[in-house]
Amino acid sequence: MKNFKLLIGCLVTIAMLFALLTGCNSESDKPTGETEPNEDIGENQQGSQSEQTDDNEFPDFYLSTDMDENGFWEGVTALDYVELFDYRAMPIPNEVHNVPDDFIQYEMNSRLYSFTSSERVTDRAVENGDLLNIDYIGSVDGVEFAGGSTEGNGTNVIIGVTEYIDDFLEQLIGVIPGETVNVEVTFPDYYPQNTDLEDKEAVFVTTVNYNCGKEPVDKMKNEIRSEFQELSLQQYIQEYILTKVFYSSIPEQIIKHQETLMLIDYYSYAEYNNFSITELLEYEGISSVDELLEVYKEVNTEKALFSLVMQAIAEDAGIYVSTEDLEALFIENTGTSDYSSYEEEYGLPFIKQVTLNRKVFSFILENAVLL
Repeated sequence: MKNFKLLIGCLVTIAMLFALLTGCNSESDKPTGETEPNEDIGENQQGSQSEQTDDNEFPDFYLSTDMDENGFWEGVTALDYVELFDYRAMPIPNEVHNVPDDFIQYEMNSRLYSFTSSERVTDRAVENGDLLNIDYIGSVDGVEFAGGSTEGNGTNVIIGVTEYIDDFLEQLIGVIPGETVNVEVTFPDYYPQNTDLEDKEAVFVTTVNYNCGKEPVDKMKNEIRSEFQELSLQQYIQEYILTKVFYSSIPEQIIKHQETLMLIDYYSYAEYNNFSITELLEYEGISSVDELLEVYKEVNTEKALFSLVMQAIAEDAGIYVSTEDLEALFIENTGTSDYSSYEEEYGLPFIKQVTLNRKVFSFILENAVLL
Protein backbone atom coordinates (compact mmCIF):
# COMPACT_ATOMS: atom_id res chain seq x y z
CA MET A 1 0.00 0.00 0.00
CA LYS A 2 1.73 3.12 -1.26
CA ASN A 3 2.49 5.66 1.50
CA PHE A 4 0.07 3.74 3.68
CA LYS A 5 1.81 4.27 7.01
CA LEU A 6 2.00 8.04 6.53
CA LEU A 7 -1.58 8.55 5.44
CA ILE A 8 -3.14 6.11 7.85
CA GLY A 9 -1.04 7.54 10.65
CA CYS A 10 -2.56 10.97 10.11
CA LEU A 11 -6.15 9.81 9.97
CA VAL A 12 -5.94 7.27 12.74
CA THR A 13 -4.28 9.85 14.97
CA ILE A 14 -7.19 12.18 14.30
CA ALA A 15 -9.60 9.31 14.81
CA MET A 16 -8.27 8.45 18.25
CA LEU A 17 -8.58 12.10 19.35
CA PHE A 18 -7.49 11.58 22.95
CA ALA A 19 -4.79 9.75 24.82
CA LEU A 20 -7.18 7.24 26.33
CA LEU A 21 -8.14 6.06 22.87
CA THR A 22 -4.61 5.86 21.46
CA GLY A 23 -1.65 3.57 21.81
CA CYS A 24 -1.67 -0.16 21.24
CA ASN A 25 2.06 -0.73 21.62
CA SER A 26 2.26 -0.58 25.42
CA GLU A 27 0.46 -2.30 28.24
CA SER A 28 0.74 0.90 30.28
CA ASP A 29 -1.54 2.63 27.80
CA LYS A 30 -4.23 0.06 28.21
CA PRO A 31 -7.48 1.59 29.51
CA THR A 32 -9.09 -0.16 32.44
CA GLY A 33 -12.73 0.95 32.19
CA GLU A 34 -15.45 -1.27 33.62
CA THR A 35 -17.08 -3.63 31.13
CA GLU A 36 -18.58 -6.23 33.45
CA PRO A 37 -22.15 -5.92 32.12
CA ASN A 38 -20.89 -7.22 28.77
CA GLU A 39 -18.05 -9.65 29.52
CA ASP A 40 -19.02 -11.89 26.63
CA ILE A 41 -18.62 -9.14 24.06
CA GLY A 42 -15.79 -9.81 21.66
CA GLU A 43 -14.75 -13.21 23.02
CA ASN A 44 -15.57 -15.08 19.83
CA GLN A 45 -15.07 -12.31 17.32
CA GLN A 46 -11.41 -12.74 16.40
CA GLY A 47 -11.43 -15.47 13.78
CA SER A 48 -11.56 -13.37 10.64
CA GLN A 49 -8.92 -10.96 11.96
CA SER A 50 -6.46 -13.64 13.09
CA GLU A 51 -6.27 -14.97 9.55
CA GLN A 52 -4.26 -11.86 8.65
CA THR A 53 -0.83 -13.38 9.41
CA ASP A 54 1.14 -12.57 6.25
CA ASP A 55 4.44 -11.05 7.39
CA ASN A 56 4.70 -8.83 4.32
CA GLU A 57 1.24 -7.39 3.81
CA PHE A 58 -1.12 -5.13 5.70
CA PRO A 59 -4.57 -6.51 6.48
CA ASP A 60 -6.76 -6.10 3.40
CA PHE A 61 -9.20 -3.61 4.83
CA TYR A 62 -11.16 -0.56 3.71
CA LEU A 63 -11.63 1.93 6.53
CA SER A 64 -15.15 2.92 5.44
CA THR A 65 -16.38 -0.67 5.66
CA ASP A 66 -19.63 -1.02 7.63
CA MET A 67 -20.28 2.75 7.61
CA ASP A 68 -23.03 4.70 5.87
CA GLU A 69 -22.72 7.97 3.97
CA ASN A 70 -23.04 10.01 7.20
CA GLY A 71 -20.26 8.15 9.01
CA PHE A 72 -22.70 6.17 11.15
CA TRP A 73 -22.35 2.42 11.56
CA GLU A 74 -24.29 0.75 8.76
CA GLY A 75 -27.54 -0.77 9.99
CA VAL A 76 -26.85 0.17 13.62
CA THR A 77 -29.18 2.35 15.67
CA ALA A 78 -26.90 3.10 18.60
CA LEU A 79 -29.78 4.28 20.80
CA ASP A 80 -30.99 0.66 20.82
CA TYR A 81 -27.82 -0.31 22.70
CA VAL A 82 -26.99 2.72 24.86
CA GLU A 83 -28.76 4.38 27.77
CA LEU A 84 -27.93 8.07 27.40
CA PHE A 85 -26.68 10.27 30.20
CA ASP A 86 -27.24 14.04 30.54
CA TYR A 87 -24.86 14.92 27.72
CA ARG A 88 -26.56 18.31 27.12
CA ALA A 89 -25.62 19.58 30.59
CA MET A 90 -23.15 17.12 32.05
CA PRO A 91 -22.22 18.12 35.62
CA ILE A 92 -18.46 18.23 36.24
CA PRO A 93 -17.21 18.21 39.87
CA ASN A 94 -15.13 21.18 40.97
CA GLU A 95 -12.08 19.05 41.75
CA VAL A 96 -11.96 17.95 38.12
CA HIS A 97 -11.75 21.35 36.44
CA ASN A 98 -10.12 23.44 39.18
CA VAL A 99 -6.39 23.71 38.46
CA PRO A 100 -4.45 24.46 41.70
CA ASP A 101 -2.24 27.57 41.76
CA ASP A 102 0.77 25.59 42.97
CA PHE A 103 0.46 23.30 39.96
CA ILE A 104 0.33 26.31 37.65
CA GLN A 105 3.46 27.71 39.27
CA TYR A 106 5.27 24.38 38.91
CA GLU A 107 4.31 24.15 35.25
CA MET A 108 5.38 27.74 34.64
CA ASN A 109 8.80 27.01 36.08
CA SER A 110 9.10 24.02 33.76
CA ARG A 111 8.13 26.03 30.69
CA LEU A 112 10.38 28.98 31.44
CA TYR A 113 13.45 27.11 30.21
CA SER A 114 12.20 27.12 26.63
CA PHE A 115 10.16 30.33 26.69
CA THR A 116 10.99 32.88 24.01
CA SER A 117 9.33 36.19 23.24
CA SER A 118 9.92 39.03 20.80
CA GLU A 119 8.43 41.46 23.33
CA ARG A 120 11.02 43.54 25.21
CA VAL A 121 10.44 46.14 27.92
CA THR A 122 13.28 48.68 27.69
CA ASP A 123 11.79 51.88 29.06
CA ARG A 124 11.56 50.96 32.75
CA ALA A 125 13.34 49.15 35.55
CA VAL A 126 12.55 45.59 36.56
CA GLU A 127 9.43 45.18 38.69
CA ASN A 128 8.03 42.35 40.76
CA GLY A 129 6.26 39.85 38.47
CA ASP A 130 8.42 40.60 35.42
CA LEU A 131 9.70 37.79 33.23
CA LEU A 132 13.44 38.22 32.73
CA ASN A 133 16.25 36.52 30.90
CA ILE A 134 19.42 36.69 32.98
CA ASP A 135 23.00 35.45 33.10
CA TYR A 136 25.07 35.10 36.24
CA ILE A 137 28.40 33.89 37.59
CA GLY A 138 28.51 32.88 41.26
CA SER A 139 31.49 32.89 43.60
CA VAL A 140 32.27 32.33 47.28
CA ASP A 141 35.20 34.31 48.71
CA GLY A 142 36.06 35.34 45.15
CA VAL A 143 36.25 31.75 43.87
CA GLU A 144 33.73 30.56 41.30
CA PHE A 145 32.01 27.29 42.14
CA ALA A 146 30.64 24.47 40.02
CA GLY A 147 27.05 24.91 38.90
CA GLY A 148 27.01 28.58 39.85
CA SER A 149 26.99 29.99 36.32
CA THR A 150 24.66 30.11 33.33
CA GLU A 151 27.80 30.02 31.14
CA GLY A 152 26.37 32.76 28.96
CA ASN A 153 23.40 30.68 27.85
CA GLY A 154 20.82 32.80 29.65
CA THR A 155 17.96 31.52 31.77
CA ASN A 156 14.38 32.70 32.20
CA VAL A 157 12.98 33.68 35.59
CA ILE A 158 9.90 35.40 36.94
CA ILE A 159 10.37 37.75 39.87
CA GLY A 160 8.13 36.55 42.67
CA VAL A 161 7.40 33.20 41.03
CA THR A 162 10.66 31.41 40.24
CA GLU A 163 12.32 30.04 43.36
CA TYR A 164 16.00 30.95 43.80
CA ILE A 165 18.06 30.95 46.99
CA ASP A 166 17.53 33.73 49.51
CA ASP A 167 16.22 36.94 47.90
CA PHE A 168 18.32 36.53 44.76
CA LEU A 169 15.64 37.57 42.26
CA GLU A 170 14.09 40.29 44.39
CA GLN A 171 17.45 42.11 44.29
CA LEU A 172 16.97 42.55 40.55
CA ILE A 173 13.97 44.83 41.10
CA GLY A 174 14.98 48.30 39.94
CA VAL A 175 17.65 47.08 37.51
CA ILE A 176 17.50 48.37 33.93
CA PRO A 177 17.76 45.71 31.18
CA GLY A 178 21.36 45.49 30.01
CA GLU A 179 22.80 46.38 33.42
CA THR A 180 25.04 44.08 35.47
CA VAL A 181 24.79 44.02 39.27
CA ASN A 182 26.21 42.05 42.17
CA VAL A 183 23.59 39.94 43.91
CA GLU A 184 24.62 38.97 47.45
CA VAL A 185 22.96 35.94 49.03
CA THR A 186 23.48 33.39 51.77
CA PHE A 187 23.02 29.72 51.01
CA PRO A 188 20.68 27.87 53.38
CA ASP A 189 22.04 25.65 56.16
CA TYR A 190 20.63 22.67 54.27
CA TYR A 191 21.57 22.64 50.59
CA PRO A 192 21.79 19.05 49.28
CA GLN A 193 22.62 20.21 45.75
CA ASN A 194 26.06 21.17 47.05
CA THR A 195 26.73 20.66 50.77
CA ASP A 196 30.00 22.65 50.51
CA LEU A 197 27.89 25.79 49.98
CA GLU A 198 25.71 25.40 53.07
CA ASP A 199 25.61 28.61 55.17
CA LYS A 200 28.08 30.27 52.77
CA GLU A 201 27.77 33.86 51.58
CA ALA A 202 28.01 34.20 47.83
CA VAL A 203 28.09 36.88 45.18
CA PHE A 204 26.45 36.43 41.80
CA VAL A 205 27.52 38.84 39.09
CA THR A 206 24.20 39.07 37.29
CA THR A 207 23.19 40.64 33.98
CA VAL A 208 19.58 41.29 33.04
CA ASN A 209 19.70 40.44 29.34
CA TYR A 210 16.12 41.49 28.64
CA ASN A 211 12.73 41.96 30.27
CA CYS A 212 9.54 40.55 28.76
CA GLY A 213 7.34 42.39 31.24
CA LYS A 214 4.26 41.08 33.03
CA GLU A 215 1.93 40.39 30.09
CA PRO A 216 3.67 37.12 29.05
CA VAL A 217 3.43 35.93 32.66
CA ASP A 218 -0.33 36.43 32.83
CA LYS A 219 -0.72 34.96 29.37
CA MET A 220 1.31 31.89 30.33
CA LYS A 221 -0.74 31.38 33.50
CA ASN A 222 -4.00 31.59 31.57
CA GLU A 223 -2.75 29.22 28.88
CA ILE A 224 -1.60 26.64 31.44
CA ARG A 225 -4.87 26.88 33.35
CA SER A 226 -6.91 26.54 30.16
CA GLU A 227 -4.85 23.63 28.77
CA PHE A 228 -4.97 21.54 31.92
CA GLN A 229 -8.58 22.35 32.64
CA GLU A 230 -9.57 21.17 29.17
CA LEU A 231 -7.41 18.05 29.50
CA SER A 232 -8.98 17.22 32.87
CA LEU A 233 -12.47 17.72 31.47
CA GLN A 234 -11.70 15.49 28.49
CA GLN A 235 -10.33 12.73 30.69
CA TYR A 236 -13.31 12.92 33.04
CA ILE A 237 -15.83 12.71 30.19
CA GLN A 238 -13.96 9.82 28.55
CA GLU A 239 -13.76 7.92 31.82
CA TYR A 240 -17.44 8.57 32.48
CA ILE A 241 -18.42 7.23 29.07
CA LEU A 242 -16.35 4.09 29.51
CA THR A 243 -17.30 3.31 33.11
CA LYS A 244 -20.68 4.92 33.86
CA VAL A 245 -22.73 4.74 30.68
CA PHE A 246 -24.86 1.60 30.57
CA TYR A 247 -25.03 -0.37 27.34
CA SER A 248 -26.66 -3.69 26.59
CA SER A 249 -24.10 -4.93 24.06
CA ILE A 250 -21.76 -3.76 21.30
CA PRO A 251 -22.43 -4.74 17.67
CA GLU A 252 -19.84 -7.22 16.43
CA GLN A 253 -18.93 -5.13 13.37
CA ILE A 254 -17.74 -2.22 15.53
CA ILE A 255 -15.40 -4.37 17.60
CA LYS A 256 -13.99 -6.06 14.51
CA HIS A 257 -13.37 -2.66 12.97
CA GLN A 258 -11.35 -1.58 16.03
CA GLU A 259 -9.41 -4.84 16.00
CA THR A 260 -8.41 -4.29 12.39
CA LEU A 261 -7.35 -0.70 13.06
CA MET A 262 -5.10 -2.02 15.81
CA LEU A 263 -3.61 -4.65 13.50
CA ILE A 264 -2.97 -1.98 10.87
CA ASP A 265 -1.15 0.04 13.51
CA TYR A 266 1.06 -2.97 14.29
CA TYR A 267 1.76 -3.77 10.65
CA SER A 268 2.56 -0.12 9.97
CA TYR A 269 4.95 0.05 12.92
CA ALA A 270 6.63 -3.19 11.84
CA GLU A 271 7.08 -1.97 8.28
CA TYR A 272 8.44 1.39 9.42
CA ASN A 273 11.09 -0.36 11.52
CA ASN A 274 11.85 -3.03 8.90
CA PHE A 275 10.39 -5.85 11.01
CA SER A 276 8.06 -8.59 9.97
CA ILE A 277 4.89 -8.71 12.03
CA THR A 278 6.08 -11.99 13.55
CA GLU A 279 9.36 -10.41 14.64
CA LEU A 280 7.54 -7.47 16.17
CA LEU A 281 5.18 -9.69 18.12
CA GLU A 282 8.04 -11.90 19.32
CA TYR A 283 9.88 -8.78 20.48
CA GLU A 284 6.85 -7.90 22.63
CA GLY A 285 6.55 -11.44 23.94
CA ILE A 286 3.39 -12.21 21.95
CA SER A 287 3.21 -15.53 20.11
CA SER A 288 0.54 -14.80 17.51
CA VAL A 289 -2.02 -12.36 16.16
CA ASP A 290 -4.65 -14.32 18.09
CA GLU A 291 -2.81 -13.60 21.32
CA LEU A 292 -2.35 -9.96 20.34
CA LEU A 293 -6.10 -9.58 19.90
CA GLU A 294 -6.71 -11.23 23.25
CA VAL A 295 -4.20 -8.94 24.98
CA TYR A 296 -5.94 -5.87 23.61
CA LYS A 297 -9.46 -7.18 23.74
CA GLU A 298 -10.44 -4.74 26.50
CA VAL A 299 -8.83 -1.79 24.71
CA ASN A 300 -10.65 -2.54 21.46
CA THR A 301 -13.93 -3.09 23.27
CA GLU A 302 -13.63 0.30 24.93
CA LYS A 303 -12.82 2.01 21.63
CA ALA A 304 -15.88 0.36 20.13
CA LEU A 305 -18.00 1.45 23.10
CA PHE A 306 -16.80 5.03 22.77
CA SER A 307 -17.73 5.06 19.09
CA LEU A 308 -21.15 3.55 19.86
CA VAL A 309 -21.89 6.18 22.53
CA MET A 310 -20.79 9.00 20.23
CA GLN A 311 -23.20 7.77 17.57
CA ALA A 312 -26.03 7.40 20.10
CA ILE A 313 -25.61 11.02 21.14
CA ALA A 314 -25.44 12.13 17.50
CA GLU A 315 -28.67 10.27 16.79
CA ASP A 316 -30.42 11.80 19.79
CA ALA A 317 -29.16 15.37 19.22
CA GLY A 318 -29.43 15.31 15.44
CA ILE A 319 -25.73 15.98 14.94
CA TYR A 320 -24.32 15.43 11.45
CA VAL A 321 -21.10 16.31 9.68
CA SER A 322 -21.06 19.06 7.07
CA THR A 323 -18.45 19.88 4.46
CA GLU A 324 -17.45 22.84 6.61
CA ASP A 325 -16.85 20.50 9.55
CA LEU A 326 -14.58 18.31 7.44
CA GLU A 327 -12.61 21.25 6.10
CA ALA A 328 -12.12 22.68 9.59
CA LEU A 329 -10.80 19.36 10.90
CA PHE A 330 -8.30 18.98 8.09
CA ILE A 331 -7.14 22.59 8.29
CA GLU A 332 -6.42 22.04 11.98
CA ASN A 333 -4.60 18.74 11.52
CA THR A 334 -3.00 18.99 8.08
CA GLY A 335 -2.97 22.71 7.30
CA THR A 336 -5.22 22.38 4.26
CA SER A 337 -8.95 22.06 3.70
CA ASP A 338 -8.40 19.72 0.75
CA TYR A 339 -9.16 16.20 1.97
CA SER A 340 -9.81 14.71 -1.46
CA SER A 341 -6.79 12.38 -1.38
CA TYR A 342 -7.89 11.00 1.99
CA GLU A 343 -11.44 10.58 0.75
CA GLU A 344 -10.18 8.63 -2.26
CA GLU A 345 -7.95 6.41 -0.12
CA TYR A 346 -10.22 5.76 2.85
CA GLY A 347 -13.69 6.79 1.80
CA LEU A 348 -15.89 9.65 2.95
CA PRO A 349 -17.77 7.59 5.58
CA PHE A 350 -14.63 6.97 7.65
CA ILE A 351 -13.55 10.60 7.48
CA LYS A 352 -17.05 11.67 8.48
CA GLN A 353 -17.08 9.29 11.44
CA VAL A 354 -13.78 10.69 12.69
CA THR A 355 -15.22 14.18 12.44
CA LEU A 356 -18.55 13.12 13.97
CA ASN A 357 -16.86 11.66 17.05
CA ARG A 358 -14.92 14.85 17.55
CA LYS A 359 -17.97 17.05 16.99
CA VAL A 360 -20.09 15.11 19.47
CA PHE A 361 -17.36 15.12 22.11
CA SER A 362 -16.89 18.86 21.67
CA PHE A 363 -20.65 19.32 22.09
CA ILE A 364 -20.51 17.51 25.46
CA LEU A 365 -17.49 19.54 26.54
CA GLU A 366 -18.92 22.91 25.52
CA ASN A 367 -22.24 22.27 27.27
CA ALA A 368 -20.85 20.74 30.45
CA VAL A 369 -21.88 22.37 33.73
CA LEU A 370 -18.87 23.15 35.92
CA LEU A 371 -19.82 22.72 39.57
